[in-house]
Amino acid sequence: MSKSQMQELFKLFSHSSKLHPQSSYSIRYIKTLHGLHDLLDEIKSKNLQSNESTIDSTEEKKIQKHL
Repeated sequence: MSKSQMQELFKLFSHSSKLHPQSSYSIRYIKTLHGLHDLLDEIKSKNLQSNESTIDSTEEKKIQKHL
């Protein structure tokens, strides 16, 4: 994934969380694009720990569309 693709994905993720504050999101501070990529990998594989929320299927489809 190129740097510009990762930046676009980061914008989408940031924007969608502001539009849907009641949706479930993993609450973590993402310091780097690499960190965002790692989080998205976890979301895709459904390996988030039970005390963390997962992104809803609608938002996951939007993210996958931009990959």
